[in-house]
Amino acid sequence: MKFCVDKNQFIESLSLIQSIINPRSTLPILSHLHLTAQIPDLVVLFATDLQTSLKLNLKATVTESGITTLPARRLLTIVRELESNELTLETDSNHLTTLSSGNCLFKLNGLPEDDYPKFSPGKFNNFMEMPQSKLRKMLKMVEYAMADESRPALNGAWFSVKSGRFEVAATDGKRLAYVFDDFKTNGLEAEGIVPAKAILEISRILENSDKALKMFLDPNKIFLEYDNILFFLNLLKANILILNRLFLRLPQKKRLLIVTPLCILSVEFLPLLLVVLDRFQLSLIL
Repeated sequence: MKFCVDKNQFIESLSLIQSIINPRSTLPILSHLHLTAQIPDLVVLFATDLQTSLKLNLKATVTESGITTLPARRLLTIVRELESNELTLETDSNHLTTLSSGNCLFKLNGLPEDDYPKFSPGKFNNFMEMPQSKLRKMLKMVEYAMADESRPALNGAWFSVKSGRFEVAATDGKRLAYVFDDFKTNGLEAEGIVPAKAILEISRILENSDKALKMFLDPNKIFLEYDNILFFLNLLKANILILNRLFLRLPQKKRLLIVTPLCILSVEFLPLLLVVLDRFQLSLIL
């Protein structure tokens, strides 16, 4: 395998994928990045922690196709120190990769690609589209209410797509945040719990722009696809309250709901205060 790539673009792609890498994994291969070079101009970067996966397509000048895996954090550290803007990677049959840039030369040992988990996203016909900024904003509204890792069933956010409406909610048992909006769902109907780590990662990599984002959701997995990035993750295997039952009494035009206990009052008499925000109106529902 041999290809030449712009250093800054390579650093940007490596930085995006770092949070997926788990350096403390009991499987050494999961601390590695999977690279595939395809003639004439495509390099595919892939990383997974067995629950969350990220795949990026990168433009490059490929002179020899091939596949290898390289330690992700060490690779990023080396590339950042290079001075030239052009980087060449060449891998031999023993998975020894040579990185050359200007007067610099580094050698990095990889692992056989056969040991890396296989990635087969499958086919999905029904998906919904939305602006990246819209999903990013919705996740920012609810992520504060997610429970920590001590409560696995609540350590995430509830996604629901039904009848042209996309809903997101999160709770830690004391606070609950809920937001929804209407989109063209193309017949997609599903719901599931997205892990907290994935919620934070999605918020980080999404751009605050109106570029289109495709989302596929079913009870077991979720796909997000935009530009040159495919984000895939397995949903949590846990039960959650059917949150939309809590909001049947609310007007349909409301956009944001926050539920929080009043600590200064007795929970016996006032367990929850519903604060409904809508443009120029603030409503309290007891």
